[in-house]
Amino acid sequence: MALGAMLRDAQDFESLEKAYLKVIKALNLECTRLEKEVSRLKKLEEEIRYLRQMELWYIKALKGLNEECNRLEREVYELRRRSLFGDAELDEPVTGKEMAGLIAFAQGKLSLRSLLRFADWFGLDEKIVEEEVGRLAEHGAISLSNGVIEVESRVRRQLRERLLRRLPGRNRMMASLNGDAVNVVELLRSRGGWLSLKAFEELAPEEKAAILKLTQEGLVFRTVDRSGAPALHMPPEIMELMEELRVEMARRTTESREELMRTLNIRDPNEEEIEVILSAMDESSIEGEEVADNARLLEAFRNEDLEVLVEALESDDVHARRFAVAALWKLGGEEVIPSMVEKLEDPDAVVRRLAISALLKFPDEKLVEPMLRKLEDEDSAVRYSAASFFDNYPSREAFHQLVRALKDEDRMVRTVAASALGKLGMPEAVPHLIEALRDDDPWVRHCAAEALDRIKAG
Repeated sequence: MALGAMLRDAQDFESLEKAYLKVIKALNLECTRLEKEVSRLKKLEEEIRYLRQMELWYIKALKGLNEECNRLEREVYELRRRSLFGDAELDEPVTGKEMAGLIAFAQGKLSLRSLLRFADWFGLDEKIVEEEVGRLAEHGAISLSNGVIEVESRVRRQLRERLLRRLPGRNRMMASLNGDAVNVVELLRSRGGWLSLKAFEELAPEEKAAILKLTQEGLVFRTVDRSGAPALHMPPEIMELMEELRVEMARRTTESREELMRTLNIRDPNEEEIEVILSAMDESSIEGEEVADNARLLEAFRNEDLEVLVEALESDDVHARRFAVAALWKLGGEEVIPSMVEKLEDPDAVVRRLAISALLKFPDEKLVEPMLRKLEDEDSAVRYSAASFFDNYPSREAFHQLVRALKDEDRMVRTVAASALGKLGMPEAVPHLIEALRDDDPWVRHCAAEALDRIKAG
């Protein structure tokens, strides 16, 4: 018995030994495999380190190439401008850029009577017009017969080339091309570069402001059309340059938008969503951690979830509040009016301005009082938006505040205030508008004159 047990134990040990040998062999194979895997991973790590170094090098190289491209673009622009506009000199130069532009680009004959009547529109003083016309007639640059001014083609050509040579630099022109400016340039392009005074008056306030800026930059000229009526004109040479800059700006904007969407972790936004995002945010200050919640808000915008957006109006994150107001402006109906009225008192000026834009959709007597308060806002853009509200929806209750707005430090606020007073049609506004005719800004004077004509017509 004892011998049998010992034999069985020996057999068990032998089987166990074979099992251990198999395990050791398997472990040895596994160790060999792991050693190979570690070696492979080390090689991958070295490759990754190398690729990262290459990536940094490529980024640095691309940055240098981008700077070089920008330099070459500027150089091409200047060369193109010099090739378009020659070096013409005028024996007797016209005093003042406004008068020079008027004469250089006039399509029809210039009526002295019309010049004096629309002097404010042309940014001129009546006395200066008479003196300048007399001086140019004496020197033979123009002829004056029966109240009609004719300009020699030589004088017109030389003036035109002189004015075009004074175009602002490329960077300033790029700075002029905001969204509203692009729209009005396209409008001018569709009309052959011409816009009548009547058509100008029908433009939205922001488009008028864009025209004003382009005129001050010397990119649009106030002159007369073929019928001799006051008009705005952008010469084809300038439109050609503006189109090149617009294409470049569109390319940069696309890249900027794509980068912004990546920062916000937003996939495949449509144009309406991008418009809301960009109207609500200052791209130059965007940081990923600052806008982490906006992906959720974008989803709410896509799903038209007003409840989530209204809730975001109370967020501590200013970007979230801006986004929510902009989204509700696009989506909301009258149910969002109370929330928008509350946001008129938001500490952020962009939120206040967006709230006014949203409320412009809902003309209501209940909005008069809060809008009156915004005419006294510390931010000029908010005051301008509030004045635009009364320009669109005249209210006699706004009379005194609009009169005060005629003295606002911001010229655009004064311009819209004058227009709004004209639409009120109140004779009490006449002395204040007459005083505004002496404003330093020609557009304020023009709007005041138009307002007086409107009140006179009843």
